Amino acid sequence: MPAEGNDNGFLISLSLITAGGANWFFDWLFLYGHGRIPAMGIAGSGWATVVVRCWMLLVLLVASVRSFRERGVWPRWGMLRPNGAGCVGCLV
Repeated sequence: MPAEGNDNGFLISLSLITAGGANWFFDWLFLYGHGRIPAMGIAGSGWATVVVRCWMLLVLLVASVRSFRERGVWPRWGMLRPNGAGCVGCLV
């Protein structure tokens, strides 16, 4: 039985795969410093993680907005309720 999803597996995979490479690059850049960016040591690793997490958030927001547009709905605060109240028919 196949798993059900929101048909945006490609963008989710893209965010995770590119996050690994981007984190490696920004770790190298911020840890040791290059060009105008000073060496930050271990704090640079933290900043690299922040940059990469923002990238992942952006990609996943784009995936979510595309999914909602394709279904003809727009997220509402009621959708965030744990019991799904206020979301009748929104994910059909």
